Amino acid sequence: MSGARAERMTGLIDEIGRIFGEDGYEQHKPVADSFGLAEMAPVQRTGFGGSGPPLLVGGTGDTVLRTAARHAGIVGIAETYQVKGTARAVLAVGTWGALPYG
Repeated sequence: MSGARAERMTGLIDEIGRIFGEDGYEQHKPVADSFGLAEMAPVQRTGFGGSGPPLLVGGTGDTVLRTAARHAGIVGIAETYQVKGTARAVLAVGTWGALPYG
């Protein structure tokens, strides 16, 4: 994943965490008030520091996996990975012990 895409992904994760950390959802308040509905909130609160659902991050490469390790409750790891120093389309099939991050 390129540096710009990794930064966008991390920024998105931070923004989602901020939204889950707020009291309800501002866009829902007029409807909730009109109809006497309860505030919307995630049922699962194991992710985002206990304020939201678990986050799943999946992909290949060191950058994605480091981001997943920092933020995700669920990590999806593909059986192929980008070979460092090669063109973007060069992938190798690996087993757990053979992966550079395994």
